[in-house]
Amino acid sequence: MSDVLIILGMHRSGTSLLARYLVECGVFMGHTLLRGHSTNPAGHYEDHGFLSLHQDLLKAHELDYKIVSTVLWHIDHSFRDRAISLISERNAYTTWGWKDPRTCLFLDFWKSLLPEACYLICYRPYLPVIESLITRDIIFYKEVTNRLRRLLHPRFTTQEIPIIANEYLRVWIHYNSEILSHVEFPHTRYILLPFEEMIKGKFSRLERLHDMGYIVYPPKNFKTTTSQSVQHLPFDFELDEDLVHTANNLDQRFKELLNIAY
Repeated sequence: MSDVLIILGMHRSGTSLLARYLVECGVFMGHTLLRGHSTNPAGHYEDHGFLSLHQDLLKAHELDYKIVSTVLWHIDHSFRDRAISLISERNAYTTWGWKDPRTCLFLDFWKSLLPEACYLICYRPYLPVIESLITRDIIFYKEVTNRLRRLLHPRFTTQEIPIIANEYLRVWIHYNSEILSHVEFPHTRYILLPFEEMIKGKFSRLERLHDMGYIVYPPKNFKTTTSQSVQHLPFDFELDEDLVHTANNLDQRFKELLNIAY
């Protein structure tokens, strides 16, 4: 059995950045990776095998990645066999892993298949995540529509953006709640990495991997700037007070874990 690293984190929380860093550390992250975009210029670094498995699982339940509450997943033998096949194919590598934020939705499933894996958790507070997600959506919308269509069927209006923002806050709460529940399970191995450190090129928390027996070789010249979107769009929104209260409590718990784990 090889050493496995599983990247966790809400969308737009630095998971792609960390995956690229691991690749440069010599960790196998997949043969076919999802390519980049103007909102993620260095690449998403998502292994198509794991990405398609998660997408098909969501589709089978008539859902997408915007999950806001616990789902009773029905994962039949065909999905389980696909997952086992993905693992078997990659066990030829000494150290391997994958990145897909949707992994946060299926943690019990992966825990049952890879009980000794180490989880690398990217944490970013909710407000910049929401702003980044809305910016990404607006950019995608403009790329796939022409000006006339946008005039006839306007999206991301001043009335719509607050609704979208609160929906993304609910998603942020669910993903991070799932992560916290997972790491609180006894004997779960994990390293917590704040977005603010990673974007500055600080990955010293990963030095703990050596103590766990993982073989990684930090790159000498790693550039974080290639992972940063250059587009920042101005917009305003107001968040639901109850949701903010829940999110702030989660944020505090992550801050406490960051202090304990370092």
